[in-house]
Amino acid sequence: DLPHRGLHLAFSPDGRHLAVTIKNGHGFRVYRISDFTLAAARPVVHPGGLPAGDANDVTDANCRGGVAYLDTDNPEGVSAPSSGWVEFDAQGRLVTVSLDGSIRLFDAEYNLLRARRLPGGDWPTSASFSPDGTLIAIGYSEHQRVDVLSAEDLSLQFCPDMTGIDNGDMWRTAWSADGRYLYAGGEYERDGKHPVRRWDAGGRGIAKDVAAASAQSVTYLAPRAEGGVYFAGSEPALGAIDEHHIKLFEWRSPIADFRDMGRAFRISADGSEVYFRTARDGGAVAHFALATRALTLDAPPPGAEFTPPRLDSPAMAVADWKGGYAPTLNGAPLALFPYERTESYAVVPDDSGIVLGTRWRVIRYGASGDVLWGFQAPGETWALNITPDDRLAVAAFGDGSIRWYRMEDGGELLAFFPHRDGARWVAWTPTGHYLASPGGDSLIGWHVNRGSEKSADFYAVGRFRDVYYRPDIVRRALDAETVAAPGDIAELLPPTVASLVHTGGGEVSRPRVTLEISVRAAPGDTLRAVQVRADGRPIAQLEGDLADLADGAAFEIPVTVPRHNSEISVVAEGTRGTVSEAARLALRWAGDGGEKRPDLYLLAAGVSEYAAEALRLNFAHKDARDFAEELGKQDGRAYGRVHLRILSDFEASGAALRDGLAWLKREARAGDFAALFLAGHGVDDAAGRYFFLPHDGDPERLADTALGYGEIKQALTSLPARSLLFVDTCRAGGVWGRPGWSMICRARRMA
Repeated sequence: DLPHRGLHLAFSPDGRHLAVTIKNGHGFRVYRISDFTLAAARPVVHPGGLPAGDANDVTDANCRGGVAYLDTDNPEGVSAPSSGWVEFDAQGRLVTVSLDGSIRLFDAEYNLLRARRLPGGDWPTSASFSPDGTLIAIGYSEHQRVDVLSAEDLSLQFCPDMTGIDNGDMWRTAWSADGRYLYAGGEYERDGKHPVRRWDAGGRGIAKDVAAASAQSVTYLAPRAEGGVYFAGSEPALGAIDEHHIKLFEWRSPIADFRDMGRAFRISADGSEVYFRTARDGGAVAHFALATRALTLDAPPPGAEFTPPRLDSPAMAVADWKGGYAPTLNGAPLALFPYERTESYAVVPDDSGIVLGTRWRVIRYGASGDVLWGFQAPGETWALNITPDDRLAVAAFGDGSIRWYRMEDGGELLAFFPHRDGARWVAWTPTGHYLASPGGDSLIGWHVNRGSEKSADFYAVGRFRDVYYRPDIVRRALDAETVAAPGDIAELLPPTVASLVHTGGGEVSRPRVTLEISVRAAPGDTLRAVQVRADGRPIAQLEGDLADLADGAAFEIPVTVPRHNSEISVVAEGTRGTVSEAARLALRWAGDGGEKRPDLYLLAAGVSEYAAEALRLNFAHKDARDFAEELGKQDGRAYGRVHLRILSDFEASGAALRDGLAWLKREARAGDFAALFLAGHGVDDAAGRYFFLPHDGDPERLADTALGYGEIKQALTSLPARSLLFVDTCRAGGVWGRPGWSMICRARRMA
């Protein structure tokens, strides 16, 4: 029920309430956590400004860059466009700041206690209570200052030392958990880093900087219970600084950083190839070619056929655009939202206007400054370019994507996401069709909501490869060809294993354990089976009518796990044939004596004498027997017991082989080994699929008389035991369904 976009959230110290500030003068609201009903709503009034009052008498030289501090006995008279920040103190009081420079203090019942103009002027962006609730630290955007106010009457107490800060701002503040230190950070930059500044003596003492966010600005600070602070960066990045003001770690985003790319953002004449940089500080120069599906890091410099964005034109003079809020075109102001910051632009090749990129939008203006089209960007628009024929606009965004748009109406045609590792990438159309590098199809997918009371699900696009993997469609995307979407993604969704828990924790001392599992069927589907595996081998399976298990309610299942450290996984299969992602659980074995020696079950088949005399071999039957004899010597040694079934020549019929595979599945248990040895003829069909030829096999009727790779693979992967496969035939490389390996094996054999 929010009337506009929420700007900032804060929980009350007792965990009972959640406050949210709201854009465009809607003040803030407070909701009860128990049922999320509205506890309080405080709109911002606009009576025409704040009356003049007495100037504050603080004269600290560090309080530079602000305005006269005004007070009033009419707190309701404070005018504000948006309440941008909200925070509770330990007593339940609440403070907000607004971009016009006002601060409001509310009691625990959300009644207004005090409101004033801030001494630092407009653009306050954070307010932090000291741990004892006596002080409030204020950070500002566009100002190189921090103010510390009294939490009783909001009077200015002091300004921390800003010596050496000559750029950026300090828009985020936080206190240490014990109140000994005050911290601040923002867009202030030094030596290519964005430091966090710490002042001792509760903010009045010596200032000390530590490099925090490596790339983009510091966007959030929060105290650590152990001392120091956590920080967030806009890259995004996460990190921590300890009580000694030493950076402990920094996790940086895997996406490319396209800021300040400028003329390095070059495109081919048709827009299908693009040069870009992967990091703000230069980084690798990368090249992507849609036609050849190739991403190259450290690419050679682009030739003259790759054009940079057109920034200079006598007919289209753009000014005050970089990081500004009031850009002009030929001296005339361009229409933007309040506080909308511009970051990039490109002049249309025929001088008919420009395309402007902001932190919120991409906008095309005509030569007179009129808006022709605009749309919300997926991230900050760090770079823009236009093809020489004025057909396509290409933009690089803060979400790490590069996207192509029709210049005619701004319609999106294609998106491309290069992972920072340089190896993985994915390109996709608005309909969901994609092409990708190996592993790239895990980088995008569908975020599927399940209502406001339940967490959402994410499905990587690679799960639906058969439907959405269409390189042909993606490669034609820039031709603006209309392609229909494949259909409703809901009809393709697999079931979900929502949770997997061992009721006794992560350590087991006995093989018989109980697992707690929660499974959901996809909308419109039902469950067919739930399988539990240990180290990839089946140890339990539920089949049949599973309707009562498919609604996400937890159920228990007893299983036998190996007597060693193992990974338990659970997958669910729907009646549409879709299979869930595996839920995984690591178990640590703590039982006595470790695992007993496993048994070995060996099915060895060797065929020298075939029903067809022309297929005769000399030693295949002997190889099978010799192999079995050698492994048999490990009875009571490497294995507890060795169980042998040997099939030679006429004994190795197709029926006997299938019966032997059934024997392996019936006898070999979890923790044992099941081995299959095949010697004889291996044959590929016309499609390159591998078949083992039994005694009664016919090369002309492989599907009916031979043992195919799919049957072999399915038999071994379905065993509860660990499986071993030995193949001594021609074309053996294709036995696992990889025909290309057969060529390699044959080449080596010939060599």
